[in-house]
Amino acid sequence: MVRLIYALPLWLLISATWGLPAHAQTHFTSCATSSSVTATVILPADTAPSLDGQPLPEGTEIAAVTPEGLCAGIGIWDGNSLGLTLYGRDELPNGTTLPGFEVNDPLRFEVWTDGLEAPLGDEQVAITFTAEATYLQEEGTFVPNGIYKLGMFASTTPPPPVAGDCAVPDITETVDGETITLTITDPEGLQTIAFVDPDSKPALQNLIASSDSDRLVTTDGLWWSVLFDEESDDPVLSTPLTEAALTLTKENPDEPEVAYFVRATNTCGAVLDLDPVHQLEAAPEVVALNPLYPNPAQFEINVDVELPEATDLRVRVYDVLGRPVATLVDGPKTAGRHTITWQPDRRLSAGVYLVRLTAAGSSHTRKVTLVR
Repeated sequence: MVRLIYALPLWLLISATWGLPAHAQTHFTSCATSSSVTATVILPADTAPSLDGQPLPEGTEIAAVTPEGLCAGIGIWDGNSLGLTLYGRDELPNGTTLPGFEVNDPLRFEVWTDGLEAPLGDEQVAITFTAEATYLQEEGTFVPNGIYKLGMFASTTPPPPVAGDCAVPDITETVDGETITLTITDPEGLQTIAFVDPDSKPALQNLIASSDSDRLVTTDGLWWSVLFDEESDDPVLSTPLTEAALTLTKENPDEPEVAYFVRATNTCGAVLDLDPVHQLEAAPEVVALNPLYPNPAQFEINVDVELPEATDLRVRVYDVLGRPVATLVDGPKTAGRHTITWQPDRRLSAGVYLVRLTAAGSSHTRKVTLVR
């Protein structure tokens, strides 16, 4: 649903950039610009867009990119609010197809700049991860005539090539009550710790990152840099940091679902990605399989499981003759409450099915009626 409260500021934001010195567009030169099917993305100046945790350099080219990698919108950041036009796929009466975003394509951005202190060569492209975004639409997907206002724009440069046999950092994760502690170690020394996700999912879902270390600094709570200067007179700063700890706590204590994506980079260029999901709440006292819902069901059934401790979990579905028809989970699970979704194969006939849980030496079974 479009909230028109933002419609008035749109022309103000775009017109705020008129009359200012223009930067030359040099990198994204083959972009779709002809379609009459368009949408608009607004990047306000007070969003403070960043590159590797630092303010986005003026003259940075920002491209909206389709899932196929086509540039379908281009703008130049000059420190002022930016209005970026997105172009959608359009079929002309003469049969010509103009390229662009398909309806409901996810919005993704790439940036290019020649203002990096350590140039990466000719292809200075950084995938942009929007960790927080405020849209006029409910979803960040392409809709003709849509208007999107970004609430955050944080980009990161590609990791440097790994030198020799450089090993990736190691991350140990401890969950205690409603707190996650990440201990990140690397003998080569740590360079950056970033909560950014290459799939543009929220990098911190209902979590806030903090650290007690003087060697870790951040500009936005997402991108953490490790202070290190081998020429420093300070013996601490002149030594690579081989271990760092970050604490993740709930932003909304009443919401049990949390998730995070962390990317750790060391001084020789190795990268480690970690993408876990947890339920940060008091663990249940016993293994349980709660009532299935909806029941009866047609397309989708939710299976709620409770585990008092981390254990191997198996959840299978059987017909009334005891024949297995689906395996929903078969492997390790963390302690807590988990919701598993079963989408029955359309070839299954209507009738009664049995969902069976096996974990920690106990088994539980629930019935569900499938209707067609």
